[in-house]
Amino acid sequence: MNDTLVMPHRSRIDRTDRVVAAVAVVVFALIVGFFTPVLDTPATIDHLTIKNNGTWPVTISIAGSDTNGFLPLGVASPGETTIPDVIDPGVVWRVRFTDGDAAYTERVNRSAVVAGQWTISVPSKIQDLITAAGVDPPAAQ
Repeated sequence: MNDTLVMPHRSRIDRTDRVVAAVAVVVFALIVGFFTPVLDTPATIDHLTIKNNGTWPVTISIAGSDTNGFLPLGVASPGETTIPDVIDPGVVWRVRFTDGDAAYTERVNRSAVVAGQWTISVPSKIQDLITAAGVDPPAAQ
């Protein structure tokens, strides 16, 4: 018996495996680099306060100036309503106020919301539209 250790020769297959592995790593890095911005979570605002000096509660939705869909935030009852963790729609906000019978949308600059300490006031226009629609005032609680 021979005690000599024989090392196998590296073959083309070994080199091909290394090339395939290197190409796979590069392709994976490119895919991650491409999709990371797409999958990035949007910027959020800690909270948004809605001041409703009217009689009726209204549903609030927001959208950026460059999007078609509105993101519902919630219902603002008379008084103040705080909505936590709101997605920041960008520089110009479109704010929709609705009650089911009337709707009103206005553009608000983000800088105005910041200057108002993250507060939006329900415009009297929506309350006027609700009144004109003949909606009965909510029952006193």
